[in-house]
Amino acid sequence: MCPPTNQYTKQDINEVCPVTQRLYFPSQGEYLEAKSNIKLLDFDEQFVERLQSGESLVFKGNGDEKLVFCTEDETYEVKEGEISNSLVICPEFLYNEDIKKINGDKRKVQKQLISGIYHSYLELRLTFPKLRKLRKFLAPTVYTGPDHEDNVSNKGYYLTELLENIQCSREELLNGLKDISACCIDGRWRLLSLKYESAVLSLIVGLMEEQGSNLINKKDAKKILGPKVPDFITDHILTNFATCSEDDNDVFLLKEDKVSRCFAEALLTAAGGTFLLDEFMKTWKASLPPGMEVNLHHLRGLALTEKGKSDEDVICLFQEYNLPENISERFRLLFKRKEKWSFDEIMPYIEKLATKAMNVNALLTKFSRASTVNGVRVFGARHAN
Repeated sequence: MCPPTNQYTKQDINEVCPVTQRLYFPSQGEYLEAKSNIKLLDFDEQFVERLQSGESLVFKGNGDEKLVFCTEDETYEVKEGEISNSLVICPEFLYNEDIKKINGDKRKVQKQLISGIYHSYLELRLTFPKLRKLRKFLAPTVYTGPDHEDNVSNKGYYLTELLENIQCSREELLNGLKDISACCIDGRWRLLSLKYESAVLSLIVGLMEEQGSNLINKKDAKKILGPKVPDFITDHILTNFATCSEDDNDVFLLKEDKVSRCFAEALLTAAGGTFLLDEFMKTWKASLPPGMEVNLHHLRGLALTEKGKSDEDVICLFQEYNLPENISERFRLLFKRKEKWSFDEIMPYIEKLATKAMNVNALLTKFSRASTVNGVRVFGARHAN
């Protein structure tokens, strides 16, 4: 006697799984609600391992911000990709391993509801942290010294508050706070006014000159500056503008590049953003402690040298942190400001936009046109404005 067969597939029923699953669409309302609550995400194995280890993975985006995905140390942009075939989502669908666990010899028919049919999914691409908002977010918190605290209503933000509002990872946020010389006061992060910061730094430089040394003892500095400068500000200035001695944790050596950059920005700001280059170099040199030299390389991403109206060399403030984070728009503004840039000139204005997937050279290839002028390779706009 022939074994029973399926009339449609002509297959031996004994070779077929004992459970038959019928797929159904729920009512239109239930289907639309279920589909709207589900997004498909192409998830790398590393993220699964991070979740299993207890790490927080967060989606961030407010208002008109584009959605990003953050780990503890990296930021990813979220892009929508297309699926060439329809992908059916059925949460309760049984696979062979599940069916083998079902006891009984009788055949069963099981109803399965479809949650949605998808033709797209979300994918993650490594990007740079969106830190431009950080400086603007902290602007109302500016600390200008203890004598002015009664006039400040916003006393800063806790790190958790910044993480909720800034599109970057925790590690990138801490690096960003350090980069803008933000200060943690009573657990809250605040900006220091450039005028106040450079004034305190000048006091510390003055102490070193009085002592005839290129080193400064933190305890001595606090004792002398104490009536004028809070201890936490002295700590902050030394942490940001000096390195600790290997022999004594209380003894610090000022960093030439950081100190000279701070004084240069203060001078240019006080002058309205523009200075005759020769005059600036002399004034800048006079502001530094003995032994420190001026070097325009220290002003990368902060200022540009160019020809003034009288064809004299001038130096102008042109701060990288004021440029937009949109890559195309940044390049447009760079080439509007200056038609041709050497690699060394343009690099500090685009390096923070680079990632592992697209380095500085790749950015220049995509968003600029290279040429050679007087034997020097320069970069300009790809298309005429």
